Amino acid sequence: MQTGSTHIQMLEGLGASGYTWEHRIEGPPDVLSITAEVVTPAISPQLTSYNINYVYKIIAIKPGKAIIRFCLRRPWESHKPPMREVLLDITVV
Repeated sequence: MQTGSTHIQMLEGLGASGYTWEHRIEGPPDVLSITAEVVTPAISPQLTSYNINYVYKIIAIKPGKAIIRFCLRRPWESHKPPMREVLLDITVV
């Protein structure tokens, strides 16, 4: 990524099952900035399950390298491995 550029990462959740995405920066924390937005669907009376999408806005702040680790898990099951994991290996120039 170029310094000052933005990347949007969208991850599909499993809201009806209680799963949420968590993220953690590995490496220097001042290389990137991350903000998260949860996009919930409109709930209709017939809907019995739903998914929540997570949209992460990643901004390259200064040159360096960092890994963003996204983990899909239930908050109350922190001792278990995540159901899904996504790693972004980012180099800012």
